[in-house]
Amino acid sequence: MPAQNARRIGIFGGTFNPLHIGHLAIAEEIRERMRLERIIFVPSYKPPHKSKIKLAAAESRFKMVKEAIKGNPFFAVSDSEIKRRGKSYSIDTLRYFRKKYGKKTRLYFIIGSDSLSELKRWRGIQDIFKLACFVVVNRPGFPMKNLPAKSAAVVLPGFGVSSTRLRQRLAQGKSIQYLVPAAVAKIIRQQRLYPVRESLRRNR
Repeated sequence: MPAQNARRIGIFGGTFNPLHIGHLAIAEEIRERMRLERIIFVPSYKPPHKSKIKLAAAESRFKMVKEAIKGNPFFAVSDSEIKRRGKSYSIDTLRYFRKKYGKKTRLYFIIGSDSLSELKRWRGIQDIFKLACFVVVNRPGFPMKNLPAKSAAVVLPGFGVSSTRLRQRLAQGKSIQYLVPAAVAKIIRQQRLYPVRESLRRNR
């Protein structure tokens, strides 16, 4: 069993397509509640369960996260899944961080409640349970039930923003100002990562 003074590291994986203020607020709230030393954002290269979603280039998604968390000493970003290429499996990521930080570090794996029904289909799920404690965040429409035995439930107020909704707003010509960090909006605009109506592009 880890020592009481063991390091406590949060692992926050996702597509971050794009990263938005909800991601950042969730990470900060979890860091404080769980008394984590650091939260590491891990943009996926190719998520195995979201093959139908068109993703911005992995390098661009990594850059958005990197720019958004600048100035927060408790946040970091890892390109481990991007460098690994292929499908991004959580078991491989957690093994990577276990090897990096050692057995005395407690790993806290952050997921949304929408993933709970899929856990039994995850590759190496029994080994994942051994590697990390799950931190499950509520998502609208997905109840907090059938939680893993080794987990903590975190119920947060709704932020009314999602990556899917942001992409829809861009396609509809609506503003995403204040929904994403300014640095993220700049990258989206400069690299034209998502379809944007011309009327909005001219006025941004």
